Amino acid sequence: LATRRGSRDLLLTGPDGLSWFTTPASPLVRVRLTATLETGSVSLGGRVQGYAGGRIAIYRERPGFPRTLAGVVTPAHDGSFVFTDRRPLRPLLYRAVYVQPKTAVPYAALLRTPVD
Repeated sequence: LATRRGSRDLLLTGPDGLSWFTTPASPLVRVRLTATLETGSVSLGGRVQGYAGGRIAIYRERPGFPRTLAGVVTPAHDGSFVFTDRRPLRPLLYRAVYVQPKTAVPYAALLRTPVD
């Protein structure tokens, strides 16, 4: 929801219920995520546009099962990151979640195609 001053109000659901966030302007943060299947592992890579410090949580997601944390990575200064999941159960999706330090707003990217 945009306000008159150009800020954005976001209502997000999380494990503790609903959270209300106000950002100073339209979000300039974007998260990209790709995956490549390798022998016995999945190589993940991506970039956080607008990266301003912090870490990225990588989650495994399987239909009918709770989301599980695969690991946490610290991106390079340009926002790029890599992660190797050595114990993937397939088929599954991956989600990369970055929480912008200044606003505490979470931004995420979810793979649209399962890794088989």
